[in-house]
Amino acid sequence: MPANKIASFRYRVIDHCLRNNARDWSLQDLIEEISDQLYEQFGKDSGISLRTLEDDISTMRSDPPRGFGAPIIRKGGYCYYEDPEYSIVDHPLVQDDLDNLQDAMDILKQFVGLPHFRGLEQVIQKIQGQVWTAGQEKSIQFESNPHTTGLSWIEPLYKAIRDEVVLKIRYQSFRAPEPKEETVHPVLLKEYRNRWFLVGYNETMGFLSNYGLDRIIKVLPLKNKYNKEKVKQLQCSYEHVIGVSIPPGTEPVDIVFDAVESQVPYLETKPFHPSLMEIEKLKEGKRFRVSLIPNFELEQLILSFGENITIISPESFRNRIAERLKRAGSKYEEE
Repeated sequence: MPANKIASFRYRVIDHCLRNNARDWSLQDLIEEISDQLYEQFGKDSGISLRTLEDDISTMRSDPPRGFGAPIIRKGGYCYYEDPEYSIVDHPLVQDDLDNLQDAMDILKQFVGLPHFRGLEQVIQKIQGQVWTAGQEKSIQFESNPHTTGLSWIEPLYKAIRDEVVLKIRYQSFRAPEPKEETVHPVLLKEYRNRWFLVGYNETMGFLSNYGLDRIIKVLPLKNKYNKEKVKQLQCSYEHVIGVSIPPGTEPVDIVFDAVESQVPYLETKPFHPSLMEIEKLKEGKRFRVSLIPNFELEQLILSFGENITIISPESFRNRIAERLKRAGSKYEEE
């Protein structure tokens, strides 16, 4: 059992003893009682030292979050609570509990703003009112961008997907000089590389579109009939997509590639798609197959592996990657 758990147990034994007003408790009495309980509960037969007991009493006397602010008095060789009604049971959060709460808050803060976590801000603030971590460095970090905009659209868009509501979206892409309005049957909210996107069937254009939430200007609900059949098709298609874009008229294809030996463990422990599977061992690596719809994001992913991956088939995708690598290489050859 971790040391901090054992310490928490010792505090509770001391508390139990000092609340027993039927007898006086000397330091030796407390040592013997704690040692007996440790053996009975955890099989520890080493007992505790006088120094450990004195440290425990000092910790219990300390103010939260380190301790409990316990009013322990030592007088005439005995220990007792100055307030006979006091108990640390009324102050159940020990340092280990507080540390765990802080870790949980660090994780939960990553999800503030999502509809499932509505009201989480208030919960975190309430907990933080009881957890003091001055000077403590952050020890867990998620891939996130604190400057991401457009997150306020997540909740209304999520509800529109859930309630099957057609939307009129006013949107301005990075490439468009002016915003435009489109009628959209929302399908999916998806985060990709720290940006949030709405994926939906574009009724105006007749094909699938994706919208960066940071580029949405206005959203209005419409009374148009929600196209469940089209949406269901799109949802199935997205099982075979890296990122958010699906080129019109495309279907999943088997993409075969070779990976060098040093890259293999990363692909095996963290496959970039559930369909990824090994099909052959090579002299200097392995051959894999993955079923995906070729799109811009997949190209970017493959290019990120550099010389560690070589596309074998289909030929059209192999040629596309080869051409992009050639163009990239030429940039370094220019004087």
